[in-house]
Amino acid sequence: MKDNGITTTDIAISGCDTDSLANSSIAVDITHPDQGELSIYLYAPDGSYYVLKRNGGSGADLTETYSVDLSGETANGTWTLSVKDYASGNTGTINEWAVSLS
Repeated sequence: MKDNGITTTDIAISGCDTDSLANSSIAVDITHPDQGELSIYLYAPDGSYYVLKRNGGSGADLTETYSVDLSGETANGTWTLSVKDYASGNTGTINEWAVSLS
C-alpha cells in the first residue's frame, strides 16, 4: 500500500444472475502497523461508493468482514476496493479481499 496515499485493487465479476444484493459482504485482510490510519471504500461498477471503514481506531492489522446493502447495484462489472493511508511513516499490504454478493 502507498504510504500516505491511496491504493486500489479490482475484482471483476461476470455471469452473476442475482438481482438481490441486500445481504452482501466484503472481506478484507490488510497488514498495517496502525489500522487507525486507514479508511476503506468499496466502489461499485457504476462508480457509486460505500464507506466500509473510516480512519480511526487502534491496533495493528485488519481482518474484517463488512456487511453491505448493495441493493440497486448491478452485480456484474468491476468492483474496486480503495484503501487510503492518512499518515506517513508506516506502510502496509492488502493481502486479500473478497466480494460476496447475495
